[in-house]
Amino acid sequence: MLVKPKNGTDYEQVAERIHQLINEAQRQIPGVNAELTGQPLLEIQEMSQARKDTTIASIIALIMCGALFITAYKETGRPLKVILCLVLGVVYTLAFTTVTVGSLNILTLTFLPILIGLGIDFGIHIVSRYEEELYRMRPPLQALSTTMKKTAPNIVIGAFTTSGAFLAMCLTDFSGIRQMGFICGVGIILVLITIITLLPVLLLTGRQNRLDWYQAQKFTLKKKIYGILTPNPIIVLFLAACITFAIIPVIPRVRFDYNLLNLQNSPPTISKNRNEAYPARIKLNSVLRRDRK
Repeated sequence: MLVKPKNGTDYEQVAERIHQLINEAQRQIPGVNAELTGQPLLEIQEMSQARKDTTIASIIALIMCGALFITAYKETGRPLKVILCLVLGVVYTLAFTTVTVGSLNILTLTFLPILIGLGIDFGIHIVSRYEEELYRMRPPLQALSTTMKKTAPNIVIGAFTTSGAFLAMCLTDFSGIRQMGFICGVGIILVLITIITLLPVLLLTGRQNRLDWYQAQKFTLKKKIYGILTPNPIIVLFLAACITFAIIPVIPRVRFDYNLLNLQNSPPTISKNRNEAYPARIKLNSVLRRDRK
């Protein structure tokens, strides 16, 4: 039996109601075997799985970025301030998406971890330059002023180039990719605006500024890494070239999977045993045989 809802019907509610009816029928009539299939159901399952996985991935990305930031800088105040600005930028992007696009789809859902991964770089650059100025024994206000004059313009240029790359996706004909590029492109700018306006104010508050005066002369891991990489650019370029040439043979092996069923977490399987697929029919046939005897 083929059942097709009317246009504009909420397929998710329809599928949920049909599942309820099937469960009721199976409780009342043991052995009844009924399943749902079709393009609308596949879309519901894919969207539900994508929504769940994207939420988990976004939370993990935020936690990992924050943990790495805190571990590398051996402090909690400034990394948490960057995370706060980043979260606000993502919230602004969600609000902008609601007003302009209206909804998310299976592609545009992935913009959350993308913005988290790209947007946190803006805060890292500002904090790094700010601490560098503090290590030179400059007052916090002067250090912040130098940071915003020297580093912020470069961050803005980098953000606009990244945003432009995403906005180029708006030139495609596929609406999903077009919306993805539009949301990510505008989202990068919103995160940038949030960080360069709110983060400087937050950096001037807190106890960390006073602690930096006592740690300015300490030999830190960052200084050790800079001391190894900066004087030896040829070694860095050689290692980068070796890695690049090593992965070139793998590029032609990239393939495109056109089967949408492979996107699901647990693709449906077809039983090889017909008796397993039709328990109700078997039970009915056995009853008919007994009646004939």
